[in-house]
Amino acid sequence: MTYYKNRKEIQYYNNGDIYKESAVVPDYSEAFRYTVSTPSGINTEYVQLHSETEKAFNFQAVKEKDGVIQTKRYIASPEYSELVEVDSENDFSLVDFDVSPDINLVVAIGIYDDIATQKDFFFHVPSYSLLEAVALYYSLPVPITESMFNAFGEDSVFHTTANELDIVVAGVVFENNIPVRFKFYNFPFEV
Repeated sequence: MTYYKNRKEIQYYNNGDIYKESAVVPDYSEAFRYTVSTPSGINTEYVQLHSETEKAFNFQAVKEKDGVIQTKRYIASPEYSELVEVDSENDFSLVDFDVSPDINLVVAIGIYDDIATQKDFFFHVPSYSLLEAVALYYSLPVPITESMFNAFGEDSVFHTTANELDIVVAGVVFENNIPVRFKFYNFPFEV
């Protein structure tokens, strides 16, 4: 059975508010292409850029709102790529990011092709205390409550096939080098 069959993506921020939610994706590994929408009307289509996207964050998002289209590329970090045994030859760089010293594993960065002022990075969250520490470092609200973190369990895991690695993902969005949003990703199963 494929691990991602019948899952969707929900992004949380601000102590449990939903920022984005996708429809159910029949199977991430068969066709890595799905769409999420925000309450404010931003529609985003995620598209695979690499044959091993299930293991590596190497894809793009095409965002559309009111006829304006923006393209964002997601690039896996060398450390994450090594953990999941995927080639890491890419243009990954944390030079422009203020990464909290509490973060041990940056998973990927997200950069816009046409907007130099907005970018984000994603990291592994092994515990709720890390979410609290990162929120404090950036002076942003924790994206979910501790009870939500504990209740999500397996739904929060982005499971990779290489090394059977389970990653729980959060991300910080920067605008003009200022952290503006702290998000937590959940991937619940749908029956």
